[in-house]
Amino acid sequence: SNFNIAATSTSSSLVYEANDAIFDASTALGSEHADVANDGATKSYAYIDMGGMGSWVEFHVAVDHDVLVGSSSSSSIDAASTPTNNNCILLFRYANGASNRQSRPCSVSVNGVLIGTLSFPSTISWNNWRNEHIVVENCFPVSALVENQIIRLTATTEEGGPNIDRMEWTTKLSDDDS
Repeated sequence: SNFNIAATSTSSSLVYEANDAIFDASTALGSEHADVANDGATKSYAYIDMGGMGSWVEFHVAVDHDVLVGSSSSSSIDAASTPTNNNCILLFRYANGASNRQSRPCSVSVNGVLIGTLSFPSTISWNNWRNEHIVVENCFPVSALVENQIIRLTATTEEGGPNIDRMEWTTKLSDDDS
């Protein structure tokens, strides 16, 4: 199976790193731009360097329904954190140091259905990382035992998309996510 279920898990989110992604031939893993780790240290991590117009990156998310209704698993969102409105949030950590300071918008789809666009505004430098997010309505279907969700970002401008460090599938934003 192409579905990656080895994500880092917390009680309210699944984190998929750049190394977990699948992408088209014009997109590549990069590591030349530094990132500041949670401990404040500057390190070089793998990120996704999106290509031009139409380039894409996918994260394959496994949402385990048994976990949503009360069982436990290390790679799924737990029931206590499941929002009552069945909505969730896709949070992307990105850098956009384009010299023209223009946004690098991407369409966002879930299982082939367009859910919106994220603008990915300039971060001034490729070493500055920020978060952009989009809400997915009804992301926890109650009929499936395991629902694999394919999250795809597709660049919508000639310049392509931003650099993507990770995607987080979460049920709530923290103050650090904005």
